[in-house]
Formats: sequence, structure tokens, C-alpha cells
Amino acid sequence: ASIRLPAPLCGRVRPKPTHTRVSRFGPFPLAYTLDHVGPITRTVRDAALMLNVIAGHDPNDSTSSRRPVPDFAAQLDGNLKGTKIGVLRGLASGVTARVERLFEGALGVLRAGGATLADVSIPALRLGNGLSALLIRPEECAVHERWMFSRAGDYQPDVRAALETGLMVSADTYVRGQRARASILASTLAVMAGFDVLVCPTMLVTAPRIADETVTLGDGRSVTVAGAMLQLTGAFDVTGQPVVAVPTGLADDGLPASMQVIARPFEEETALRIAYAYEQARGPIPEPKL
Repeated sequence: ASIRLPAPLCGRVRPKPTHTRVSRFGPFPLAYTLDHVGPITRTVRDAALMLNVIAGHDPNDSTSSRRPVPDFAAQLDGNLKGTKIGVLRGLASGVTARVERLFEGALGVLRAGGATLADVSIPALRLGNGLSALLIRPEECAVHERWMFSRAGDYQPDVRAALETGLMVSADTYVRGQRARASILASTLAVMAGFDVLVCPTMLVTAPRIADETVTLGDGRSVTVAGAMLQLTGAFDVTGQPVVAVPTGLADDGLPASMQVIARPFEEETALRIAYAYEQARGPIPEPKL
């Protein structure tokens, strides 16, 4: 989620590859079983070219996948005809009107290009964000534990408080959480049997101001900034699926919104192909005034 959020906030593309598709050797870890490594790019083609370079097995990361890596960029044909897309409506409850307008516009572009769209519901995915938070806390605590006690003053109070919650998660709870991941993925793939990809907004809101601690959602609820920004991304960290976040345009506040294109595990080429075709049909969008 850490790259899927800055990218859409700034009107950029972010491909999140399947978990283990790209080596995690080098970047500082956050959560061992949830971390995904990927670039931020200006266009979907640039994202495909980057994945061509960084995907594949790395002996420095024994968990990195040994699956063959296709030429992602070679499959960007700009064609949407015959594509079947499931629209995740329920996952985006609370989306603001300005984000929803741009998302609906993106769906119109996909339809006009020849894609067939149908609303889908995957209730299990709504558990994904909470499960992601549950698993992240003990995993990040394991990374930071020795510094939390030896260099406590070097952490911001809110960061240290978040890390300390990882000490409260029991081994039994953590293991049960890991087991639940397979069930959520299975439920998702069962629905995806009739579709090439799923789509939904990347975030419920456009970029908040730095000083904002809470934001108001489209249904009137006031939630923390983090809660609003992470609600739609955490589930796909849990399932490990590949996701391409692609800009849908600028809202009436001058800030960008974004759409997630979600594919089956190790089908990055499908998400990239559809995101690219949408991007080409959408045309250029102005740079946000940041």
C-alpha cells in the first residue's frame, strides 16, 4: 500500500506485482508476508517496462518466485474488446462524490472501448483491510523491536504507539489471521472466474491536507486520514494479487483520483494490458497543482 497511495495522490501509475514476483532484497522491510516491491511511473507502459527489469527470481531472496516472467510491455495492445470486468461496488462504501464521478467516468471509457462490465460483491474482501492491520503490527514490531527498547526516543510517539500494538497480538491470533488469507483469496478467485479483472477506486478521497487528522466520507462519516486512504488497498495486500493503480483524472478540487485494476495472482500482464487500454482511451490528463 505504501506505493499505491503516494502514486494516486500525485496522479501517477503504481503497479503492485503479485507477492514474491519481485524480490524484496534491498528495501527496508515493513511486514514480511505483506510487503510488495514495485515502481511509481508516469504511464502504464513505463510500469510494464520497469517490471520487465525487476521481476523474477533473486537468489538474495529465497522466497522470490521462480515462475517465468513474460514480456509485460509486449502485451500492451490497447484493445478492450471482449474484456470482462467486475466492478467492486460494496468495497468502496463511503467514497466521496468527486472520486465516484471520476470512477464512473472511467467505467464509461471501459464500456466505450468494448469491455463488458458487471457489478460484483465479495463480502470477504471487506475483512481484508482489518486483517492487513492485524498482520502488519506484529511483523513490523519484529523488525523494530530491538530499536524500540534501545532507541525509544528516536521514534515519533504515534509511530512508537503503533509499533507497540504489535506486542499485544498473540501467536494464536497471528496464525489464525494468516490462515484467513487463503479463504479471502479463494472467495475472490471464485467470483473472478467470470472476469478478466476487477476494478474499484484506489482511495475513497482525494489527497487530504497535511494537517488534517480526519476526513469526511461520502456517507457523512468522519474517519481518520489513514482509515480513508487504506480502506481499498489493504485487502489486496492480504490476497497478494497484482494491482495496477491508474489515474482517472482530476477532481473539482484540482487533485487526482485513481482506479485499481486487480488481476489473478501472477497475471500482471492482464492488469497492465487493461490499465494501458484504459489509459490510451482516456487520453492525457493535466498535471495536478500540488
